Amino acid sequence: MEDVLSHQPGGTNRSAIKIGPRPVGQTGTTTKALDPVEIVADIGVIPARFQCHVPHAGHLSIINEVLNKHKKVIIALGVRPMPPDRDDPLDYITREVMLREAFPPERYPGLVVVPIRDCRDDAIWSAHLDTKIREIAPLGNVLLYGSRDSFISHYSGRFPTVELPQDTYYSGTQIRKELSHQVRRSPDFRAGMIYAAFQQHPRGLPTVDLAILDRDKKRILLARKPNEISYRFVGGFYSPQDASFKATALREGREETHLELVRPIYIDDTRVDDWRQAGRADQICTILFAVDYVYGRPEPDDDVAELRWFDWGALALETFVPEHRRLFASLQQCLGKDVPASVPSVVASVVSAQLVKAMRVVRAYQALEPFQNIAYGRQADKDKCDLELREALAAMSECQNTTKESHESNSRPNISPTV
Repeated sequence: MEDVLSHQPGGTNRSAIKIGPRPVGQTGTTTKALDPVEIVADIGVIPARFQCHVPHAGHLSIINEVLNKHKKVIIALGVRPMPPDRDDPLDYITREVMLREAFPPERYPGLVVVPIRDCRDDAIWSAHLDTKIREIAPLGNVLLYGSRDSFISHYSGRFPTVELPQDTYYSGTQIRKELSHQVRRSPDFRAGMIYAAFQQHPRGLPTVDLAILDRDKKRILLARKPNEISYRFVGGFYSPQDASFKATALREGREETHLELVRPIYIDDTRVDDWRQAGRADQICTILFAVDYVYGRPEPDDDVAELRWFDWGALALETFVPEHRRLFASLQQCLGKDVPASVPSVVASVVSAQLVKAMRVVRAYQALEPFQNIAYGRQADKDKCDLELREALAAMSECQNTTKESHESNSRPNISPTV
């Protein structure tokens, strides 16, 4: 009876819906599951999630069974502290309304539906569930109902549990998957889609862009998308399967160019004023990497119509689409007019630019120190100056570490800027 009482530790198997906490590990002593005939209880409790558009036969079977055994029944609906997603698409209010429709209060006055928030720790979740139960029913014996793969192995509260036998299994995941392919001709369906969209927080959409340099470090490879005239950096969206943004950069580069690329080096990050997201709540933020081209012939793929090598010295802002011009300016600032001849040189240039900024802040701070009573004025100004100093010192430390790691030898590049 998946979606009612089933649970997979660690959340790795979403074909069996998770009930109660999102466990990291067992933290308490598990209550032994008992035979229902051994216990006489006044209150039956069903911790569940019910992530389907209507209660399926498995849902109805377990709820009716518990209602037949107890005059008072509590359904504790698990609520995750995140916006709805494919695994948990329905918020608490929607599921409560669904259950009230299936079990009207006038016919089932003893049925209570309450939310129970997911927790990292099983013991804390168990305590919260016990507290919630006693808030609703201060007196009386309590019995919790679960199944073989349910919350039972993670519950360490004070009430006994019963493991119900399962003869028929239902897949809430499969039901949701089938529903995702159906478009229904009704105002309620369209209203539901609008409602679901507004349950999402405004999102930052992470992407990466690549400055692909040729072997001689004299040219850069740019891409042009269909129906566009100007060029852009190769790149794309971060995928949850990527181990890091550097991994995203290498994957997107290979997918769109068929080139073997190595050694992504951070250049800059910024919000991108993409025309597709203009005026919308969700916005794109990208990270620009410089990467080395190893071998291969550029072949446009994915959503790229054309790839073209450009001489570095001949590039201008107008070469790029508007949303990538700021990235190009950052690349120019870090690398200079002439692309450095080696990867360590690229790193040295980036480090040098960062050090210039850091040293300016430090010297400004030192200059203000003797006159702090006048210069600071308010405490907020002092706090801001202190914060800038800490960030500057951190940047200097990071620069030194980056430089040290980037060199194959022990020699240091000459990165002492004039401030």
